[in-house]
Order: sequence, then structure tokens, then C-alpha cells
Amino acid sequence: MTDCIRLRLLERMPLHWPTMRVAILVAALASMAFGSARAEPVAFAPPLVDRMDTAVYKAPQVYPFAAMDKGDVKAIFYQGLPYQGHETRVFAYLGVPKTLAGQPAGGKKVPAMVLVHGGGGTAFPEWVAIWNQRGYAAVAMDLEGHVPTDNPRKHAPHEHSGPAKDRYFFDGGKPLQEQWGYHAVADVMLAQSLLASLPEVDAERIGLTGISWGGVMTSMVSGVDSRFKCAVPVYGCGFLYESKSAFKNMFDPDPAVFGPRKSWDPAEHFVRAKMPILWISGDADAHFSVDVLSRSHQAYGGLSRLCIHPAMAHGHRPGYDPASVPELYVFVDSVLVGGTPLGRVTRQPVGRDAVLEYESPCAIVSAEVRYLTEPLAYDAKNKLVSVWKKMDAQVIDKTCTVKATLPEDVQVYYVNLRDDRACILSSNLIQVKQP
Repeated sequence: MTDCIRLRLLERMPLHWPTMRVAILVAALASMAFGSARAEPVAFAPPLVDRMDTAVYKAPQVYPFAAMDKGDVKAIFYQGLPYQGHETRVFAYLGVPKTLAGQPAGGKKVPAMVLVHGGGGTAFPEWVAIWNQRGYAAVAMDLEGHVPTDNPRKHAPHEHSGPAKDRYFFDGGKPLQEQWGYHAVADVMLAQSLLASLPEVDAERIGLTGISWGGVMTSMVSGVDSRFKCAVPVYGCGFLYESKSAFKNMFDPDPAVFGPRKSWDPAEHFVRAKMPILWISGDADAHFSVDVLSRSHQAYGGLSRLCIHPAMAHGHRPGYDPASVPELYVFVDSVLVGGTPLGRVTRQPVGRDAVLEYESPCAIVSAEVRYLTEPLAYDAKNKLVSVWKKMDAQVIDKTCTVKATLPEDVQVYYVNLRDDRACILSSNLIQVKQP
């Protein structure tokens, strides 16, 4: 077995050695070259983690709602935080492999996932079922005070809902406890507490994933709730005020408005995170441009991996379908059940030097450079107008190196490696300085 396909000691450590894992990780990060150093957080002072109601760390009261059960996936409400003097409840779908009767599947406690929907979405029972079929407990909640209906474009409100989402944190000037972002973060943390309280679930093996707006919340919560053991934001990321696509329109340059909205940007929070994270998106996404996705990956540091799918469709199903995003399931399995991990880029390309080095437990079967001969740009309707081109790159197995000779007119590029499981591992997005 070559050096590049050996698993690192850290990745083989039992999950019940968190203190030792962190100690070794801190030492290892000093010599890693997986992106830029982390920026200092400048969001809430004190940080959001210190301003959350301590009730989020306790198992919430659960109210079964059998009328909306979907087979073994059960419909529930769970207690949220108070809002303007009244109680709130959160609708969710909850499922555990084999049974919900208090007996772990196969007599062993199972890992679990919290599933966070995107804009226009809700709690999806089929999403829960996918994880249940893979041996995980899972909960998918509705973060906007809705109950699902047969009309996917119109979900029904309920009497115990909290604040509604006001575009991109446009309620940032209100008291913190009256803002949607505060309650959304709390609802995700309460979902973790709920799963951890189940007798079937191993509380030390709970992960988090979210799609689009759910990806925004996932990357944010990764820096707020350290109980999660891994996070996978799909599409959503940080530095949204610099996005070249839809989110750029959400930020008013007036400092009095910009500041409160920026304080909710995930990059203001995930710099505190200490869990492994995988960023997944496309290179032409209309909501989250690939440059801020790559920047989020770089700012997160050595525990981060990046997966850029060429022309990936934006939606809930593309964001959770195992056939569309196999990397998500491989990554979570590697952290929570000891599965074979994704590879990692150990030397990033720099400028026109399109050379990278990697390590991977699986064979890298191909490599491709995706590049632009023009700046990354979108039109007024948030459609990418730049045209991605592609070329093969050379994979040198013996040295775990990938090389490519770039065209003279390249301005932007990234490199994708594909392993023998059809999983993609991406380099940083590289901006080439023009003469």
C-alpha cells in the first residue's frame, strides 16, 4: 500500500477518544496545507454559542402527530423556544431503523442525522427514510412554522409557529430572541438534543446536513453546536455578501443594515467549528457562486473537504439523492461508523502551476481540470454567463500527484479527482493573475 492510500492515524481512532483526537489534530493542523488560515470571527459579541438559551441542550417535549405518519417515519411536533411570550412547536419527521419502540436495531445503538431543508422546503419524510435505510436514525424539521401539504409549493402554517423567515435575515435589527435566525439555530440544536435522548441512538455519533438555506444553517451551526460530529452543507456556504449570484442582492451597503445581516453570515460562525465538514455544490449554482464556496472551504481549515459537481442542479432531491451526491454518504459513514473516508488534497494548485498532491484510501481513476477563459460572472437573473471548459489531467499514482498544462488564456480553474467509488474530490478554485 502506497503512502497516499494509507489512512491516517487520526481517521482510524475510535470515536470515543475525542480528547486525544483533538490534541493530535491541533498538532497536525500546524503542518497541513489544505487552505488558508482561519480568519478571526467578528460576529455576535459575545458569540452566538454563548447567547443561546440553555434549553437547546435539553431534550424537548415531543407531541406525536400520528395523522401525518408516513409508515415507519413518524410525524411529531417538538417544543421550540418561546417567541414573544408564547410557546412554539416545531413540526418534524422522525425515524429510527427497524423500530421506534425503544429497542435499538440489532441490539446496538445507531448513529443519527439532523436534516435541514432549504428555501421553499419543509420536513421531508423520504429524506428521513433514506437515512433509516442506511442504518441511521434521522429527524427532518420544518424551520418556517409550517406543516407539509400535498402541494409542495404551499405548506400550511400552524398555531404554535415562531417567527417567519424574512428574506436574508432582514429582521436583524430586532432583539435577538425575536429573530428567525436565532430560532432556526435553536430548532436545529433541539433536534440534536431530541435524537440524543432516544434510547436507540448513540448520542456521540450525530451528524448534520442541510440543503441550500439548510446548508447556510448547517455551516452556521457547525460553529455553534460542538455536539455534532460532522457537517455537510449542500450548496449553502459563507461569505454570501461576496457571492456573484443571488445572495449578492441581499446585502444593503448601508453599514447600519449590512452589519446586522453580515453577523448571520455562516463565515462569522464556522471559524469556531472543530468538526469535519464537507462542502458540496455545483460550479454554476444560481444562488451560491463557486468562488464563495471555495473560500468557505479554505477558511474552515484542515478539517474541510470540497466537492464541486459540474453543472449540479439546485434542489432538495439533487442535494440528498445518494446517486447524485455519493460523497455525502461516504463522508458521513467515514466519521460516524468508521467507513472508508474520502481522499484529501494535500497540496493545492497555485496560479498557473496546475499541480496538486493528494492522499486517498481508494484509487484515483481520473482527474479533470474545469476552467474559464473569462472572469466568473452572472447576469441579472443569476444565471452563469461564463462558460466552463474542461481538459483531462494526468494522474501519477506512484507519487499521488495530478498535473495539467493549462491553456494560456485560463483565468479561473479547479481540479476534480474521481475515485473508484465515483466520488469527487475538488481542489480550491484558483484565480489566475492576468499579465
